[in-house]
Amino acid sequence: MKKIVTTILFALVAVITFAQASNATALKFLGFPVDGTKQQMIENLKSRGFSYNTFDDYLTGQFNGEYVQVLIHTNHSIVDRIVVVFPSTSSKSEIKNRFNRLLRQFENNDKYFAFEKNEPIPMNEDIAYELTVNDKLYQAGFYYVGDTPFEQTINNLCELVTSMLPEEQAASIVSDVNTFMETPTHENVWIFEHLTELLLNAEWTPEKVAQFSSIANAVSSVYNSFVWFSIDNQGIDYNIDLFYDNRANMANGEDL
Repeated sequence: MKKIVTTILFALVAVITFAQASNATALKFLGFPVDGTKQQMIENLKSRGFSYNTFDDYLTGQFNGEYVQVLIHTNHSIVDRIVVVFPSTSSKSEIKNRFNRLLRQFENNDKYFAFEKNEPIPMNEDIAYELTVNDKLYQAGFYYVGDTPFEQTINNLCELVTSMLPEEQAASIVSDVNTFMETPTHENVWIFEHLTELLLNAEWTPEKVAQFSSIANAVSSVYNSFVWFSIDNQGIDYNIDLFYDNRANMANGEDL
């Protein structure tokens, strides 16, 4: 039992320190899992009205109110990334409006969660200068949580800790976990390492192990489901590229 518990505990710490712990992912694009074979994804998107260009290897169709191109990337024949390319524009003000509008849409969607604040682009900012002279990256990223808010998963963790540790220890750890949620940096990962040490000596039952395993899988699923977008500068034109990344399927050095 203790060996199983130890494995689960350190798997959770590994996920929170930004290392893959399992193949769990919940990420979906237009309702379809970002997983499986490329041909399966092509057929799924064709069922949504997309057309496949066999020569140039991309799909075209309606997405978020615009006519876009969709590219499918695979790793060992399994889909690990969907790329949505929005229409180009030469207007700096228009691309800033598009970026900020997309940012608001993600922020207002309960299926996505951001650890760090994604900043909108000020309308008076010269993005041409910033891109070319300062090499500034205009990006925003969100974790896909699906129908279960990430805060609920962390609350479940805190409730489990509270039920297993002495009151004073539990209160301290819950406070530390909430601190991590407010400032999720590598420097704050010690919180979960400390939690692991305390829980190793706690009294575990099969029910508690199952609960903690479920929490660890939920955290892993969120970590592996990342959606981000950026402004791409092509000469005088700008466009937004949107990426749906299933990190569980991405290369992790296994071919080295």
